[in-house]
Amino acid sequence: MHKGNYVLTGYMGSGKSTVGKKLASMTGMTFQDLDLLLEERSGMSISRIFELETEKGFRDRESALIRDLVEEGRTGVVYSAGGGATLREENRRLLKRLGRVIWLDVSAETVIERLSGAADRPLLQRPDREAAVKAMLKERRSAYEACADARICADGKYPVQIAREILREEDLPAKGEKYEDTGH
Repeated sequence: MHKGNYVLTGYMGSGKSTVGKKLASMTGMTFQDLDLLLEERSGMSISRIFELETEKGFRDRESALIRDLVEEGRTGVVYSAGGGATLREENRRLLKRLGRVIWLDVSAETVIERLSGAADRPLLQRPDREAAVKAMLKERRSAYEACADARICADGKYPVQIAREILREEDLPAKGEKYEDTGH
């Protein structure tokens, strides 16, 4: 049971935080970025956690955070999950308990364009950035599919368009909008 929450998943640069904020404002829900919450609770940046504890240490912290959030049982929240949160089977089960999981699917080209100047992405700090993005997207696709209650293509769309598509998928009106069944 997901208690009316949304959990946005997808690769880095898919727009989870931007779309999540827009979806929260449209529905009157609260927005929570799990990566920012992890930084807040640990007192360290994600880059620093990777540096000190490697990716495994970061993933362990991420799993513990998701478990805590499920136990807290908050409602009315749009969560933005980290790009690799769905890699662990335990996390996929927990995320589904946390909320309705929406996978924001993007192409490698979109990711590379959106993150061209990003220096704060530890997994992309390498000379073969484009090849790394393509390989990670391919590797993670099955995890995103396994976790998602719905898949939304996020290529070439504005955040508000994606948020509206999520609401149509859910068949709910946005806060302040009159609901009209258009048959779509």
